[in-house]
Amino acid sequence: MTANDVLPNNVRILVAEDDQNIQALLVSYLEAAGFVAKGVSTGAETLEQLQQGTTDLLILDLMIPSPDGFEICETVRKRSNLPIIILSAREAEQDRIRGLSLGADDYVVKPFSPRELLERIFAILRRVGISPQRDQDLNPVSYGPLVLDPAQAIAQVGDNPLILTPSEYRILLCLMRKPGRVFSRAQLLDAAEPGKEDAFERTIDVHIANLRRKLSNWPELATSLQTVRGFGYKISQPRHGL
Repeated sequence: MTANDVLPNNVRILVAEDDQNIQALLVSYLEAAGFVAKGVSTGAETLEQLQQGTTDLLILDLMIPSPDGFEICETVRKRSNLPIIILSAREAEQDRIRGLSLGADDYVVKPFSPRELLERIFAILRRVGISPQRDQDLNPVSYGPLVLDPAQAIAQVGDNPLILTPSEYRILLCLMRKPGRVFSRAQLLDAAEPGKEDAFERTIDVHIANLRRKLSNWPELATSLQTVRGFGYKISQPRHGL
């Protein structure tokens, strides 16, 4: 599996949000869904990142400082047709109308449903001609008591939440989707760090070690992550009763 199995175009989303908790949540959620996501905290950082021409969709908080979201939306729309989703706690009708009239493609009010936001992203991408493969990509995947739900960026063993980094999540998801299949480090790196050209294959060894450590309370799960010497890694076929 490569990152292209999830999103064939490596769709790059910029999250312009000054609330660090919301920004981190959004980036993690989008990455778990297969997007290449990056967060910025100010208007200046947003415009600087957009000038690089490496963004396919912008999620924009209106309250982001210097300049604010309205100004950014107006500036971007004068230069390009980049899809923009405004994400804001400002729910007044005049704010919605202003944001949409300045060129935003959608306006989502906080608090929001991450799943609904994801559906809105897919809808906008379809309108601009990007059609991600979605058949089973967001369906929950289970391996014994271990469950990953990409649609909600959730990992848990039974009722116990499993805290994973985005890269660890994507590696584990890749392995769990194909039990018994051996993946090379290069393949796992492509899944773990989509679009990142300067990543090193040996970082996969570190991620696997971290996954085994985080699963150490469930030895049957930790030992299911197997090294195939000279080739890479696999997750073993689930045993009866696992």
